[in-house]
Amino acid sequence: INEVAAQIGVTGRALQQAFK
Repeated sequence: INEVAAQIGVTGRALQQAFK
């Protein structure tokens, strides 16, 4: 579960940068 949460966090951060 921790790995999945970390992956989601990284993906969300990348998406935010892309949208920014």
